[in-house]
Amino acid sequence: MGMEITVHQAADKLGVTPARVRHLITAGRIKARYLTSRMMLIDVKELAKVKHRPTGRPRKNKVKHGKRIK
Repeated sequence: MGMEITVHQAADKLGVTPARVRHLITAGRIKARYLTSRMMLIDVKELAKVKHRPTGRPRKNKVKHGKRIK
């Protein structure tokens, strides 16, 4: 295993909240191991799986007078 960081450190690196990191772990998007029943460690390499993702909700396609607007 490589360098491991905590959930809070991973959140700082990704620019998200610790709750979002825990959600990514439970959703299976990144892997983590439990150090104790309350503390998880994440391999830094796992962050690359979610680092380059678009932020926010996808835009809706807008239509005006039957033509799609970008």
